[in-house]
Amino acid sequence: MLTPKHTQTARKARAFLLEAYVEFADGDDHLKACDKLWNAAAHAITAVAQQRGWEHGNLASLHTAVNRLADELEEPLLSSCFSSVKIFRDNVEFDFMEDFQLKSSRPRARYFIERMLSLLEPSPDGAAKD
Repeated sequence: MLTPKHTQTARKARAFLLEAYVEFADGDDHLKACDKLWNAAAHAITAVAQQRGWEHGNLASLHTAVNRLADELEEPLLSSCFSSVKIFRDNVEFDFMEDFQLKSSRPRARYFIERMLSLLEPSPDGAAKD
């Protein structure tokens, strides 16, 4: 069931995703854009984990949640897409990604975030997934 807490977390994920794409388009601060993209992913995973009653308080628990989802849904691509998103987190700290990597990795990251958000179950009253 989608509760207000899950809804708020999902909204934050969507906001971070939009902000990341704005930052990448502006081209001013790629590290800030990477951080926002990672935050979008982390919030999306957190919303799903919260809803399922799973741990979600640190990177290891987010990774575990994604692996559980990949197994449960028989979608091994989710685990590799998580790695594609996590690289943005790592880049914030070490600033190692080239421009072509930043550009080519964004679609997988976006797919992953949107897929995570699509897993949120609506509330019993039929409220929309938000």
